[in-house]
Amino acid sequence: MQNNTGGDKSVVLVHGAFTGAWEWEPVVERLRKEGIATIAVDLTTQEHGGSLRADEERVREAVRASHGRIVLVGHSYAGIVITGASAKQPKISDLVYVAAALPAEGQSLTASGGVAPTGSAPGELIAVDAEATIHRLFNDATAEQVAWVKPRLTPFVRHAMDEIPSGYGWKEHHVTYVLCAQDAAIPLEVQRRYAEPAADRIALEAGHSPMVTRPDELAAILADIARRP
Repeated sequence: MQNNTGGDKSVVLVHGAFTGAWEWEPVVERLRKEGIATIAVDLTTQEHGGSLRADEERVREAVRASHGRIVLVGHSYAGIVITGASAKQPKISDLVYVAAALPAEGQSLTASGGVAPTGSAPGELIAVDAEATIHRLFNDATAEQVAWVKPRLTPFVRHAMDEIPSGYGWKEHHVTYVLCAQDAAIPLEVQRRYAEPAADRIALEAGHSPMVTRPDELAAILADIARRP
């Protein structure tokens, strides 16, 4: 977990599948320079026995540890994590979904995306296919960015994608959806469907992981949200 203090609102950043809190480092650095308190959370689904419920609690712990009102940001798989973790959490002012799953009530990530369940066993770590993951998650990355990302990719408890969140915080908090127009992991038409409940929609000409490939633009978006009254 990476932490920084400052400002009236805090930003809590949550990573997607096969990555870790490290994917947010370029954004954390930029928000720190803006004086905005920032935490990047490592999820339990990087470890054998992890689960969506445990990931939700990990995020709640980060929210409790943060000061002031909270902007809670989820990328990819973490969209379903922040959906559950943010329910009945009055410290949270905003949810930001970055090319992330935003499930309807009763839906898992796989169901929300219109795909079949993973079939993975609960708690089972699935090895990362580095080449395929780079192609899907970092399709617009430079050679230098790929070299930074590739050795940091981790296994993931894929069964978490078949689990249903414990609540639906998007009903309670202001929602911004960041659509990534060049995404090779979540098609833009699916992102647009996910974004339907959002009060604000912001489009980036980026692949699936703008926190790595477009950190200046994404950090500017998050800083604007963190400075709202």
